[in-house]
Amino acid sequence: VQPLPDGIISLGMEGFRFTTRGGLVSYTSSDRLLYGMSCMSYSMPLGQISFAGKANTICNVDLATGSVAGVYEFDTPGTALLKRSTRRNQICCGSLSGSVSIHDSRSLDIID
Repeated sequence: VQPLPDGIISLGMEGFRFTTRGGLVSYTSSDRLLYGMSCMSYSMPLGQISFAGKANTICNVDLATGSVAGVYEFDTPGTALLKRSTRRNQICCGSLSGSVSIHDSRSLDIID
């Protein structure tokens, strides 16, 4: 569950749902790319939420449309979004293999 200014995002095994503060379901997304995702991170200035999990991808979803805005693929499956820096637009990710990487939150490219 990720609280947002306008409502709440809840993540399930087959996608996510945005529910307004009043309890109404605004939209549900069950894009095939979101299957198996288990963690998420929100970016206020971009209006995007990033999902990761058992697959070897991170998906950025535009909250205005509910559609996938970008996908980044990893060499190894099992990625967790650990922390998002709002000032630097970076996402810190960890994998099941123990590696940690820092990504640009807009392009999802690895920052050296």
